[in-house]
Amino acid sequence: MKFCTILFMHGILLVSKHADVATAGGEEKEKIVVHAKVNTNAIIPCNIEILTTEPDAVLTITWNKKSETSLFLASAQTDNGTLSVTYLTESLQTKYQIKQDYELEILDVKMQDTSDYTCQVIKFLDETRGAIDERFQNTTSLLVQDVPSVPGRPLMSNLQSRSVSVSWDKSLSENNSPITGYIVQVRRLSDEWSSARNITVGTPTTTINVIDLRPYRSYVLRIIAINSCGQSPPSGASDIFVTPSEGMLFNSISVPLVRPYTEYFVSVKAVNDAGAGPEAVTYVITAEGSKYNIN
Repeated sequence: MKFCTILFMHGILLVSKHADVATAGGEEKEKIVVHAKVNTNAIIPCNIEILTTEPDAVLTITWNKKSETSLFLASAQTDNGTLSVTYLTESLQTKYQIKQDYELEILDVKMQDTSDYTCQVIKFLDETRGAIDERFQNTTSLLVQDVPSVPGRPLMSNLQSRSVSVSWDKSLSENNSPITGYIVQVRRLSDEWSSARNITVGTPTTTINVIDLRPYRSYVLRIIAINSCGQSPPSGASDIFVTPSEGMLFNSISVPLVRPYTEYFVSVKAVNDAGAGPEAVTYVITAEGSKYNIN
């Protein structure tokens, strides 16, 4: 039987790939950076060669998170190839699990799990553990990634009948995954966000001129940030804004086939997306000798 004691720092580690950077003599040769998405399970192997090359050696293994203090969380021992784990408190089992090959799994990782983690193996001269033969250690940086934080609420300027300038503050945190762009969502006040028009812009842009609006319409906007993990929650909605009217456009047409020196009523209605407006009626008399048109 061989016995190992495993120590963990508060909040302990997790990783998603192997890193062969262990060195003897207590010196650290290299540090690997590992990425894991928030709310997933992550695993870090101790990844020190002596664990496989000298399976019968008398060893002590410790896991430490970069901090001023550490807590003893669990002990593990192997007997005839079976791993037995004893936790300091039973509640730790819902968060941390020790695998047969000394991998350490942390469940449901959060942003606060981002840190440097060091696995250290101490080889003793004999089972009394009175004298140390060698030390080995491996440090890995864990970056837990998430969607960006909420971008700033959009502000409007230079409002025209068919366009408006929009600007916003970038997300305060990229959450360990660079922002690759933003989505500007534009909708009419009477519509739902599900039917909004989406305009995608790349970074580092935080201003855009939104075009193809309609005159004398009510609109509202919001902003969404994008990174490799997905889309951030949307920003707060902008103030409601109304595009100006383009004013009266005076049109004229010729009405054919009218008689000279004859009374007529002429009716005109304006039409938009909501339907026809009230009619405007005028009374005219064609002139004698008219060319049979009303202009």
